[in-house]
Amino acid sequence: MNDTVNLLENQPIAWTPTEDVIERAQLTRFMRQINVSTFDELYQFSINETEKFTAEVLKFLDIRFNPPYEKLLDTLDGAAFPHWCVGAGLNIVSHCVDRWQTEDMKDQPAIIWEGEEGNTETLTYAELFEQVQICAAGLRADNFGKGDAIGIQLPMIPETVVALLAINRIGAIAVPVFSGYGIEAIVSRMEAVGAKAIFVCNGFSRRGKKIDA
Repeated sequence: MNDTVNLLENQPIAWTPTEDVIERAQLTRFMRQINVSTFDELYQFSINETEKFTAEVLKFLDIRFNPPYEKLLDTLDGAAFPHWCVGAGLNIVSHCVDRWQTEDMKDQPAIIWEGEEGNTETLTYAELFEQVQICAAGLRADNFGKGDAIGIQLPMIPETVVALLAINRIGAIAVPVFSGYGIEAIVSRMEAVGAKAIFVCNGFSRRGKKIDA
């Protein structure tokens, strides 16, 4: 191990960031937020004031808990078994979709898709939000909800993203299924996880061939 470290220390630096790159770096912004000026200060802060450091990281990343945590760090089981963000809830859709519904971002591309035949499709954050809401509402209308397993047997198309996010929106569990599986393989996997539904399509293109799903 020491020989490896020494070997690396003797290697020339492959790349050094310019002042402009450093100025625009997210790490630089974070260091200014917590009022430290060197990497060593940042490191010391992270190990000496771990709870405060973590709170600052969550603030910087704009992590939106719902409900918020009751306690950031619980070490009642010992330092080796910490419990973070006790009582907090988190839905990934809030960060992937909802947070971008601002005037300066909602019309920006969220998904840029290109098919094998060269056809393209773009969804803005506003369009993605609308489609996810519609799909999630449909799932709820069919009595799917938190904890339900729902399969996704779709090729790499925009609808796959919509289905995944809609499943996440309602608190259900997305179960990806390879689009090339046969019926028996799909059934066995769905039964194994107790899936209540599955998203499918009637066909797709792969390597220039039309595949019937």
